[in-house]
Amino acid sequence: MNIKKITLAMLLTITLIFSFTSCATTDHSNDPNFLGDFDGQGVASLMGGTVSLVKKTIKPTKINFILYPRTNILTFDFRNKRSMDNISLALNQENRELIIQALEKFLTAYDEQNFTIENNNKKAFFGKTEIVMAWGIFGKSKSTKVTLRCEYQILTNDRPYFILGNAMTKNEDGENSPSARLAFSPAQCEQLITIMNQENLLKIVEEKQKAFDTYDTNSKNKSKNAEEKESKINYN
Repeated sequence: MNIKKITLAMLLTITLIFSFTSCATTDHSNDPNFLGDFDGQGVASLMGGTVSLVKKTIKPTKINFILYPRTNILTFDFRNKRSMDNISLALNQENRELIIQALEKFLTAYDEQNFTIENNNKKAFFGKTEIVMAWGIFGKSKSTKVTLRCEYQILTNDRPYFILGNAMTKNEDGENSPSARLAFSPAQCEQLITIMNQENLLKIVEEKQKAFDTYDTNSKNKSKNAEEKESKINYN
């Protein structure tokens, strides 16, 4: 295999492989992105939508969110119904925080009804961030960095939707990534903020750690509790 091809196109694959492996002797105490020594964990799913720039019809699209605790990466996994590709968007914490800020700006504009035709579909109106996209018809063997734009589009019944979109981008092998446009209603935006919130993700890892650390059986715990209670009884 040509060494030049083992570069950016394998970036997401390498990241996820690292997320599934760890060394017991590795010191992660100084790594802010190491949340826990666990494999990828599905944290939520959301029924969002996909849409094109031209047509105003939204197609329902299920998005699965997977957290990789070893690298603090959250992926958006979905199927692009136009290209039929399975797509994974890998977002680090910085990516997520920028998108949350964009979502909050969109919700503020929604509350104030501050949307205009002039800014409809304006690229990166709420901001943009560089992420890694992986894709493929059956798996996700191809990957590249893409710019994920945060904007809005006025769609069905003249209602504004928050858009996460990217343009086709060539990878190191000269292959074009799919262009995708995920559409979220204001209600779905609130859910998306909750899903991406770092404190909520940390709680999920803490629960996994707590479950892993559990040692005694329920009956043993009950026995311990009874003994502790009896020892505290004042017989005077």
